[in-house]
Amino acid sequence: RRGRTYVSKGLDGPRIAFFEVQVMKKDILPIGGLFPVGVPAKFTVTVQRAKDMELEVLLNGETFIRRTVESDEFTIHFEHTPDTYTTYRVRVMNPRPQKGIGPVEVLATSSPIYADRIEIKSPEIEKARKKKIREQMKAPAVQLPDASQGAIVPQFQE
Repeated sequence: RRGRTYVSKGLDGPRIAFFEVQVMKKDILPIGGLFPVGVPAKFTVTVQRAKDMELEVLLNGETFIRRTVESDEFTIHFEHTPDTYTTYRVRVMNPRPQKGIGPVEVLATSSPIYADRIEIKSPEIEKARKKKIREQMKAPAVQLPDASQGAIVPQFQE
């Protein structure tokens, strides 16, 4: 199951709005959504009630973006094109925890947005995917000698 929510420390804790807009289809994908690998995506994260805390975007569990929240309603935008299965999560942290153990206190965290290899029936997305594959497979042009001029000698033997 894909959760479409976030968890906060309490009713007065930080709120997270996290979604992705597919560049090719112009669809808005919320938390828990799934989009295809190889397709450019634009993400928006808005947090409320988290001034002076740290906002962190996680890419497959690792820090991808980290920002200090500068206001009570703070928004960031970023773009990414995944080339393999990927999860994107957002969390809000107190970098100076008052209690507990560890260097940070997580105040809120989102469920992920997923990128995976899925079948798409959109011609625009298929065109973008094929273009990326062609770019990856481009090989340097090989100049073959004219076979009518005698034996073909490999270049490394010249």
